[in-house]
Order: sequence, then structure tokens, then C-alpha cells
Amino acid sequence: MSIITVWPIRLLGIFLAILVIWGSLSYRLGGRVPGDFYDVGWNENPTPWQVAPPDTWLAKAHAALADDDPQTAETYTLRALRSENINGEAFAQLISIYTANKQPKKTQEVLALAADYSPARAEARRHIAAYWLQQERWDKVIEEWNRLLIRLNTAELRSAIYPNLLQLIQNPNGFTLFSSIFENPPKWWDSFYAHMIREKVDTALLNTIYQARTESEVTLSKTERRLFVNRLLQEQQWAAANFLWLSGLDKRELQLSGLIFDGGFEGNRFNTGFDWLISRSKGMRINTANTTGVSGRRALRVLFNNKKINFRHVSQRLTLMPGHYLLDYRYRLNRLKNPEGLSWRIRCIGGDTQRPEPLLESLALQGRSSWENVSDKFTVPTDCPVQLIRLEASSRFSHKHTFSGSIWFDDIRITRDPTPPIEQQIAAEQEQ
Repeated sequence: MSIITVWPIRLLGIFLAILVIWGSLSYRLGGRVPGDFYDVGWNENPTPWQVAPPDTWLAKAHAALADDDPQTAETYTLRALRSENINGEAFAQLISIYTANKQPKKTQEVLALAADYSPARAEARRHIAAYWLQQERWDKVIEEWNRLLIRLNTAELRSAIYPNLLQLIQNPNGFTLFSSIFENPPKWWDSFYAHMIREKVDTALLNTIYQARTESEVTLSKTERRLFVNRLLQEQQWAAANFLWLSGLDKRELQLSGLIFDGGFEGNRFNTGFDWLISRSKGMRINTANTTGVSGRRALRVLFNNKKINFRHVSQRLTLMPGHYLLDYRYRLNRLKNPEGLSWRIRCIGGDTQRPEPLLESLALQGRSSWENVSDKFTVPTDCPVQLIRLEASSRFSHKHTFSGSIWFDDIRITRDPTPPIEQQIAAEQEQ
């Protein structure tokens, strides 16, 4: 017999054998098939041997609750937990059932189980927090909110929890509940701290929080320090802001500090208080880089793209005592084109007396040059506790604010001038 005629006969035999086995199993199981032993979704009436998913039992529990049958709802919810013992929705359902039925003992048992078996399920944690909120157990509420924010720090959750945390921390009794958070801030703390700043929390409270944070072994984050410094600056608490900013400098940055901070642009600290404030805008680019002729590793470069811009984008706050000073700096021009160029100006920004005119206005810089040195004298009066040095468009007219080319700066220094300006010398001689 050939192979061609043998194979169909064998295949037919295999098929008949499979059919016999299938029929035998179906007869023994009462006509049921393997698909009857699992459930892929909602099943109105799961059979006892089916392993129904928790969604099936939870749906039946919801239906029982709608029929005002909490006992049946409890039974179905417990079956959901047997199916998946980390199901957060099932824990939440039980908490709701026991709370509504005023069964505190069972509620406490479920709360403990939920904490052990469902730590990462947000729906369970929310119901746990809601329960403690109802009981006015604020310590437990903060504990659950903390766990929620650590595991599920979404904008929706923040908008729901932050206002409550804010109200609590502003209450003298509630403030003490944050001690563990002050001691070891969770990853959501900086975000909540920013929320407090936006909501204009009283500066005295922010200072109390700052004191609590400084007593912790976990140092203030850069975000906390920057936000608090900026708030103090808004309140014109110049000395406190400057002290807080200085306390955040490391050893290398302290070496860059002086009457002006990091005038050689060797550091990496910007926009945190009393360092260089660099703004971004279309039509220009500001960066630090290496180039020929720099004293250290880097210098400041401002590159313009032939766009109109009222340039005021490089500045620094100063806290110079009253007296006479010298401003020294080096610059290099790379075809800087503008009708009137750029100038350094120093103004008073603190004090009761309004001073529209700058304390110093440097030579207008434009054109092309190699590295040049400039030295300018200026005087800080007694009613000027804080100053601002800023590189600005020399012209005050908008039609003269189109710039192209670039300019470099290095070695910006401010030093005491032992010799008063010539005008003051002449006035002193005339008085004599």
C-alpha cells in the first residue's frame, strides 16, 4: 500500500479518537466544556465551579446594594476578595457597607486588611482616608493622603487633597500633625510647598515651616529654598532672603561670592535669588561657554537673531552698603548691530525713596572689538539697601530695539572705591 493511501486513513483515525475523547468528557461533565470553567467578564449567574473574576461579584454586590440588600452585597464583595485579595475596590466596598451599617469593629478589621493587602490601590486608600476623615482622626487622614500622593500623584488627586492639607497646616492644632513630614519630606512635598506659595500662605507660617525643616536631618531642597527666597523678596525682606540664599551655597559657590556673585560665570547657579537672573525670549540666546581670551573656563555670551527685543534679560540683585564703588568688566563685541547698543545700569530697588535715574549707566556697547576693559564709578546712597545691576537696551524707544550679532562678558567685579567721585571732591572743597 502506498504512502498516499495510508495517510488519509491515519488522519481519519486520529480525528475519530479525538471525537470519542471529547464526547466522553462532555458526558462525564454533564455536557459542559472547558470554557465553562472560567469567566472573562460579567456573568449574571456564575456556576459554583466557575472561577469568576472580582468584577462579576462586585457587579452583583452593586446590584444588591441598589436593591437595599447590604447583607447580600457583603457576601458578594467577600467573594470578590476571595477571587483577588488585593482588589482595592472590594475593600472600599466593604468599608462603605460596614460604615453605613454602623459596624465599627468590622470596619476596623477591613481597614487593617486593606492596609496590609492593598497598599497600592488608590480606591481603597481613598475610602480609608474618607472613613478617618468622618471620624476626625486627622493623624490617620494625613497618613492615608500621604500614601495616596506617594503612589498616585496625579493632578486630579492633588487638586482634591492639597486644599484640605492647606487648611489643616494653617490650623495650629493641625500643624503639629505634619511633624513627620517636616522630618522626612515625601516626594510630593515640594509640589505642595509650591501650592502654599501660590495660595499666598502667610510668610510667618512659611518661616515656621522653614525652621522645622532646618531642624530636620533632611536638608531643604533647592525648590523649597528658591520658593521661600522668592517669597521673601516679594515681601521685600531683603536681609532674610539674602541670608537664606547664602545658606544654600556650597563651598565652591561661596568662593564665587563677593559684592557681585560669580562675575566670571564659572558656576552653575542661576535664578535662585542673588545670583545672575537670566530670562529667555525669542530673538536671542544667552549661555555661558568657552572662547578665546576668557580668564577662566567660561564667559557669558548674548547672541541676537536680528529680532526686535527690549533687552533686559541679564541682571543680579546686590546688597551694597552706602558708599563709593567701582564696576569693572571685560567685554568683546562680535558685530553687535543696533542704533544705540547695550548698557549696564545699576538702580535702587529697595528703600522708601523712588529713584527713577540709575546710580550708574555704562558706555553704550555696539560694533566689533577684541576684549576690552571698562571701569566705572558709582555711589550707593544711604536709602538704597538693595540694588539691581542689569544689562539693558541703551535706547528706551521700541523702534531702536532690533539687535543682531553677539557680545561676551567676563570678569565682572564690584569693589570699594577709596576715592570719592570728582564731583563730591569739588563739593567738599567748596564747603571748606
